[in-house]
Amino acid sequence: MLADANFSMELFLLLAMVLPAWVMASIDAPALVPCLSAVGALGPEIRRLNDWGGGYYQSVTILSLIPSAATGSLLIPVLRHLSRIPAETRKSAVMVLMPLCYGTMMGVLLNGLGGLVEGLGFVLPFLFAFYAASQPYVESHRSRWLRTYFLVSVVVALYGWYQYFTAPPWDMLWMMGSRMYTSVGKPEPMAFRPFSTLGAPLALGMFLAMALVIGICSRKWRGLGGILGMFIMSTCLLISLDRTVWIVLAAAVATLTLFSKGKYRWMSIGAITILSTAVYLLLPLLPGADAVNARMASFANLNNDASTQARVGILGTLVYAATDPLGHGFGSNGVSAKLADTNAAVNMGSDSGFLDVCTTLGMPMTLMVTIGVIRLARQAIKPSAVSESDAKGRTPFNVLAAAMTVAWLVSMLSYDTLGGAGGVLLWLSIGCPIGCKTASRIESGRSSYMPREFARSARLSEYS
Repeated sequence: MLADANFSMELFLLLAMVLPAWVMASIDAPALVPCLSAVGALGPEIRRLNDWGGGYYQSVTILSLIPSAATGSLLIPVLRHLSRIPAETRKSAVMVLMPLCYGTMMGVLLNGLGGLVEGLGFVLPFLFAFYAASQPYVESHRSRWLRTYFLVSVVVALYGWYQYFTAPPWDMLWMMGSRMYTSVGKPEPMAFRPFSTLGAPLALGMFLAMALVIGICSRKWRGLGGILGMFIMSTCLLISLDRTVWIVLAAAVATLTLFSKGKYRWMSIGAITILSTAVYLLLPLLPGADAVNARMASFANLNNDASTQARVGILGTLVYAATDPLGHGFGSNGVSAKLADTNAAVNMGSDSGFLDVCTTLGMPMTLMVTIGVIRLARQAIKPSAVSESDAKGRTPFNVLAAAMTVAWLVSMLSYDTLGGAGGVLLWLSIGCPIGCKTASRIESGRSSYMPREFARSARLSEYS
């Protein structure tokens, strides 16, 4: 009886979080992406609260599907407007989607439910690129998508600090049940690396780093958060104590500065200068500063660092991955493998995103997905006919796509960012510069199938 009541509550929470997204998708509501940004970031925390309320930890529940079930609503507008997507974009997208679907099927066959959950976490975020490419190139709407994600990231960072100070019992229950304590720390206030509403400190750091790139790229994308929001995210990113994320952020910011032109470059440099100065001056006053300084000092002694040497040592393991062209499917590494209920699941996890992809998909599919991502990124970085600013050079959307692509490549040294919350930001950033093939008629307000408000918004485009 108690089990039935618990399942009913889980089902109610799932529908309450997911149904609004499906309703918005069915009517092509512009608020769909903002809704998905909130559900994707907060959904895992709902699951932890439910476990805590029930008094026990569950490795897999239907609430684990909240982000995937909500993101699946993008299938409605994508399939409805599939013909609008440029042909070259469709070809590149298939090169990414096929390996991800293959990895999901292999994961289900070899690793059971864990393979399905993890596979959906990689396949469904890719729909954001499809969705953006199928929608009219209305800059105000695309700016709203990015602005919403920035604000959600500020909320995630704020909760990360709250979690660090208080060690909420629902989060500690999940940390102990998932055996995250082996790498995160003790379940005590200020004795662990925060993971906020996401699944790990590395996932949190990558999500915040990508959101910071959005805020640095354009002032209007910061919204109400502004420089203060960027400072909150920066400090939360620092106490995650993940060096790879710091390197990813530095590489993305360098790319952003290199690709920007004119006033956008100077605005980006100004934001970077203000943010860096604030963090440098206030870091010694923040809790956890000693741990951050010690972590930064480790850059000077990488030869004796176990994590660095482990990444160097994976080159030999790549030979093994090349001899196994089929791969082990999703759910064969990381937390999914640890929590697997079947004996078929083998923890193939490593300290490298590239190796994780190779062992998951097999070498042929890994090459295909890599080529597909690079092709999509090239189309996103190149100015296209749908943007009014092409005559003056790249728009901030093109620059953001370039920075996110570099962030993805660098992050793969440690972490596969094609899925999860970081994957959503990657695919959305790549999709934003790509508009549907009839966007030029929509911009001029002569579209025969678009609502009138889209045409008005197109004439009033803004994103500086």
